Amino acid sequence: MIDIKIMRMSMMMSGLILCPLITLAQIYTTEINVDESPFISDVSIECLDENIRLTVHLENTSLAAKYTLMNTTPTTNNLPETNTTGIFIIPNLQLLQSALFETNYGFCTDSRTVTFDCTIPLPVSIINVYAHLHSDMEADLVWEIANEQNVKHYIVEKSSTGSSFDQIAILPITPDMSNFKIYKYEDKSLFSGINYYRIRIEDLDGSIYYTKIVSVFSEIGQLISFNIYPNPTLNNLFVEYTNSRAIYLDLSIYNHLGQVVKSISYTNGAIPKIIELSLIGLPAGMYIIKATDQHGTENVSKFFKVI
Repeated sequence: MIDIKIMRMSMMMSGLILCPLITLAQIYTTEINVDESPFISDVSIECLDENIRLTVHLENTSLAAKYTLMNTTPTTNNLPETNTTGIFIIPNLQLLQSALFETNYGFCTDSRTVTFDCTIPLPVSIINVYAHLHSDMEADLVWEIANEQNVKHYIVEKSSTGSSFDQIAILPITPDMSNFKIYKYEDKSLFSGINYYRIRIEDLDGSIYYTKIVSVFSEIGQLISFNIYPNPTLNNLFVEYTNSRAIYLDLSIYNHLGQVVKSISYTNGAIPKIIELSLIGLPAGMYIIKATDQHGTENVSKFFKVI
C-alpha cells in the first residue's frame, strides 16, 4: 500500500450562510470551527500512512484566523484543538471519511463538508521500502513491489531535513512481467548526518503517489543511535542510547506543529544507558524525539502517546 496519496478538493460557496454537502459516503466526521476569518477557499487533504493532515486555506490570507478542531469520530481525546495554522491531524483509518469546516465572518456562518477516501486503488502494491548504509558515502535504497500496472516510472527523492525533497534519479519500470519485483538505487553522495528518501510513483494517467520516508545516517567515526519503548506509550518513554563515544546528549521532544514540548541534556559523558522521560501533561498524539550529540549530529524517531 502506498503511504501517501495527495488530493486537493475545492469547495464552493452556496450563499453567505449555507454551503452544500458533498454527496459521498460519510463514515467518520471531523468538525472544524473557524472563528473571525474570511470564507474558506478550499482544503488540502494528505492521506498519510498513520494519519491524515487537513489544511484549511482561506480566501484572504492576509487576515488572521483562529481554527478549532471540535471532534472526530471515533473519539480523539485531546480535542478540542485550537491553533492559528489551520492544520489538523486525525487518525488514518483507511476508510472513507468526511470533514466539516465552519467559519464565522461577522454575523454570517459559512459551513461546508468535504469527503475523501484514503483507500483509492493504486497502480502498484508497495511491499517494503528500506535504505541501508554501505559506507559513510554510499547507501542503497530498495523498494519491493507487486501487481505493477500502469506505472510510468519511479522517481527517487532525497532530503537532508525530511520535509523538503529533491529529485535525484528516475528509474524506468523493468520490462519483465513477473508479479513481484525489486528495485534498487545506489546513492554515492550521502549528506553528513541523516539522509531521507522517498519514492515518487508516477502513473500513466498523470497521478502521483509517494512511499513512506526512510533514512540512513552517515558521519565518519560518529554514529548516533537510540531505541525508544514502549511505543505507543502512556505516561513514560524509555530511551536506550547506544553511542558509547558521546560525551554530550540533548533529547528534545516535538509535537506535530514542530514545537519543543520537552527537553533534557547530559554533559561531561554522564549519559545513562537507559533514560526515562515523563510524558505526564502532554496530550495524546504523535511526537518526534530528536537526539543531538556534541558534534551536532542528530537522529530522530517517532512515537505515539495515548491517554
